[in-house]
Amino acid sequence: GLREGWWAGSPRGEPGGCHALFSADVGVLRALSTHCRRGRDGGQYRWVFDQGTPWFDDHGVFAGFVGSCFDVHERKAAQDAVAIHEARWRAVVETSAALVFMIGRDGRYLLVNQEWQRVFNPTGRLVIGLPYTELLPASHVAKAVAENNRLFEQGERHTSDHRIQAGGDE
Repeated sequence: GLREGWWAGSPRGEPGGCHALFSADVGVLRALSTHCRRGRDGGQYRWVFDQGTPWFDDHGVFAGFVGSCFDVHERKAAQDAVAIHEARWRAVVETSAALVFMIGRDGRYLLVNQEWQRVFNPTGRLVIGLPYTELLPASHVAKAVAENNRLFEQGERHTSDHRIQAGGDE
C-alpha cells in the first residue's frame, strides 16, 4: 500500500514503531510522527524520527504523504543512558539512611528523600516547591539565608546542621 514505504526497513511488531503507528492510522489523513528503528546494511538498526504530512493534488485528492526522516540514534542512546543513571541515582538517594535534600537558588525545596520525610515531615506535607525557611525556627532564618546565598554565589556544596521545627517546637 501507499504507506508501506514509510515503514520499509522497520522491524515488524515493535511496540510504538512505524508499523504500529501507520497500521493504526489507515484511512486517517493527518500528520503523523514517531520515533522508530530503521534497518541499515549489515542488519543493524538505528533510531530515527519519522514524520509525514498528507499531500493533496490540485483537485484536493489525497496523493500521498510528504515527509522526512532524521537519524536520532546517538541522541536516543544518550537519553537512554541518562535515564539509566538517573534511575540509579534516585534509587541510591531514596534508600539512603542519610537525610538528602536539594534547595534551588530561589530557596525552595527541589528534592527530599524518604528519610528526610520520615524525620522532618512525618505528616507527609508536600514540601517540594516550598521555601526551606518555612521549616526553620524564626531565629535561624537570617543566618541560613545568608549562608545559602553565599554558597550559591560561590558554587559550593554545603553540609550543615540546622534545627528544624517539628510541630511548632524549636
